[in-house]
Amino acid sequence: MAEQLPQEGPPAEKDFEAMDSVFASIHDTKPQMALLLAMGALERLDDVSDDVDWKLRMRAWFLTDLGAASSALGEPRRAIEYYEQSLAIRREMHDRRGEGATLGNIGNRYASLGEPRRAIEYYEQSLAILRETHDRRGEGATLNNIGGCYASLGEPRRAIEYYEQSLAILRETHDRRGEGATLGNIGNRYADLGEPRRAI
Repeated sequence: MAEQLPQEGPPAEKDFEAMDSVFASIHDTKPQMALLLAMGALERLDDVSDDVDWKLRMRAWFLTDLGAASSALGEPRRAIEYYEQSLAIRREMHDRRGEGATLGNIGNRYASLGEPRRAIEYYEQSLAILRETHDRRGEGATLNNIGGCYASLGEPRRAIEYYEQSLAILRETHDRRGEGATLGNIGNRYADLGEPRRAI
């Protein structure tokens, strides 16, 4: 099966790289399987290669897989632990894109835990990197996430500020689905403010 390591002979680097793609496809549908496979892969990394940089990169990938699987299993705090380990490696490797994505993942988990202020801390760090690396889609999504956090904190006007920034990028990148959702978010916040005409 594609998600299994070779049964005979030494595991090859390409097999591990292929496994990461498999994990990405089963995080949500088979999280327990993804969790067990990623744990097994981490344990065997030292048997695969003497390339230190490669092993660090793969360790970061598999830790991210463990975070995603833990999140899907309803264990956000465990997910954060894995993401934090992945984050440390990505910083060590100066992987700015990976760092930005991982900071966003941690922010998502804190948001799901009902800790919007902590989520914002991570989203803001992620946002800075997304802008640095010119990831416009990621920037738009993160601005929307920050808006959602301010909405949950009872700060609708501040939420609207972030939603409006997100909306401009979503239109620029022709993300019609995201544009519709963000317009809905803005409308909801104006409704919260008692401004139904603007909400419409």
